[in-house]
Amino acid sequence: IPIDEVYDGVHHGKVLGSGVEGVVRLVKHKTTGVEYASKSIDIGLIKDAESLQKLRNEISIMCQVDHPNIVRLEEVYQSESELFLVQELCPGGDLFDRLDAMPDYHYSENQCARLVKQMLSALLYL
Repeated sequence: IPIDEVYDGVHHGKVLGSGVEGVVRLVKHKTTGVEYASKSIDIGLIKDAESLQKLRNEISIMCQVDHPNIVRLEEVYQSESELFLVQELCPGGDLFDRLDAMPDYHYSENQCARLVKQMLSALLYL
């Protein structure tokens, strides 16, 4: 099933982020109305078999991960030119955005301790 038959916003949804690997857009499941983040990866940018294998390994690991401090991968779709990773939506943004919004660009000691604990919990899980 093509991804655009399941989700609205796949190609024209709000851009949540972008990088070398692709673009992340806000998508909405057509049946449930639940919002997700969809990362599209241009398959043409994958230069060699080794890079493709690394991507497959990463996706395989993401499919197995279930931890409250790690973004959950919901579904994977592939078209002729793109790979789509439908992930749990984290409406709070990333750590950089949160830090950027803080006065003087820093957290209190208690806030830092909580964040470090969450990150270490995720790393320990992996």
